[in-house]
Amino acid sequence: MKITERTFLLICIFLLTVFAKMDINSAYNVPIAAYSVCAADLDLNGDKDLVIGHRTAWQHFNPAITIMENINNGILEITDTSKIFAGYQENIFAIDVNNDASPDIVTFYLDFASGVIKRYIRVFYNSNGTFQNYTDFSLNSSATFSDITYGDVDGNGYPDLIVSSNGGQLWGVLYNDGNGNFSTPEYQYVTDTNPTGLACGDLNNDSRDDIIVFGAKVEIFYSLASGLQEVLLCEQKANGWIEDFNHDGKKDIVSFSDLSLIGLTAVTIFENTGSGNFIKHDEIVFPFSTSEFYLSDFNNDSLPDVLFKLMNKTGHVIYFNQGGFQLADSTFVAVSDYGEQWRKCCCADLDGNGYNDIVTIRTSYAKLPANVDIKFNDGHGHFIDHPLGIPDKKTIGEFEITNIFPNPFINQTCIEILLSETEIVNLTIYDISGRLISDLLNSRMTAGKHKVIWKRIDHNGKACKSGIYFAILRTQSTGNRILKIVAY
Repeated sequence: MKITERTFLLICIFLLTVFAKMDINSAYNVPIAAYSVCAADLDLNGDKDLVIGHRTAWQHFNPAITIMENINNGILEITDTSKIFAGYQENIFAIDVNNDASPDIVTFYLDFASGVIKRYIRVFYNSNGTFQNYTDFSLNSSATFSDITYGDVDGNGYPDLIVSSNGGQLWGVLYNDGNGNFSTPEYQYVTDTNPTGLACGDLNNDSRDDIIVFGAKVEIFYSLASGLQEVLLCEQKANGWIEDFNHDGKKDIVSFSDLSLIGLTAVTIFENTGSGNFIKHDEIVFPFSTSEFYLSDFNNDSLPDVLFKLMNKTGHVIYFNQGGFQLADSTFVAVSDYGEQWRKCCCADLDGNGYNDIVTIRTSYAKLPANVDIKFNDGHGHFIDHPLGIPDKKTIGEFEITNIFPNPFINQTCIEILLSETEIVNLTIYDISGRLISDLLNSRMTAGKHKVIWKRIDHNGKACKSGIYFAILRTQSTGNRILKIVAY
């Protein structure tokens, strides 16, 4: 039976649509109990990989960490699930602890071999993108540790580790000697609060990172040459971040209060006016419940925006920073609910288009359809399920489509073509039903790189509606190729 070109095109479009719905570039299955996530360039090749920490406890059959390598501008591959040990990875991160310019992985480790629980920080050292060697640093406490972060507390240029225990009512610092060795923890005990979060940053511009302990109250511990100086910031129950919220060179404090009992969330910003002095701005109340929030610049205006993780698990809401400590223009980012227990996020540019994407981790002790979800940011307030604006090279005989950018697009998109020799080239646009929309190009082109602009109009000069389109590139000698384009 002879298959017409239109029939072939419709079959290709159907297959592309099916694979698009699978979202293989945005949803992944990793081992169960995924609980925390960070992004870092582990193999130093210029893109961000993912490290996922698992809430394994004593489940010795399950990995404590999963490493996902960024193999092609936002397309990830699981490369390591071999690290199996007991521990709760409350806030996993990858930083250079031994001054070799490669990010190492910092984890929590539990040992019960002696019949008594012993708690450690386990550091996996980076060796050309692999993590075989590690060192355990004792926490010298029987308390359960609920948070961990890092910062240069003593000002020696190397990241120290800061831990806290909610139930143990303590927090402490492990100081880094610059070679990746950490001191015995120096603990501070707090009897009138239970630490619920930590933040670290230089609040008074003295090149030493200060520490904020969140709980029933918010306390700043300034790191001075003479020791830690405690200052009460406020008496409200909160959690938060240290961030330069108005881009004036001084680190502000952004705290949030969980008002989920009445279905609300409140954010309070403390503006740093210099030398560690703060002005408290009016509380901003949002009409939804959230258990966690994140700060990240999603539109590249040098102002951190606020991402709220919705308690009802429908997705996230982003409020964009307007400057002057004002938030507006919210965007909803839908994330499917698979009945997971908890969610955590991190924000980083995974596909290399210059905008921070959102990685969501779903925590369950049962296998989920997908427990890692990535929403790719197009820079215009849209977050979708496949990488955007990346140099995704498609080789077809003796010609290549080297890039389609932006994709998705609003007004126009640029299709880049690389020819190895002079050819007659035909470039056409079809809609999802297989109908010809536009003949963009049909001419002889010389060897080299060429750019073709589609301004979202059809062959009659009419504007095309939002939807999925397909660019078909053909040459006389080497056949054709179909690539998907999304128009907003």
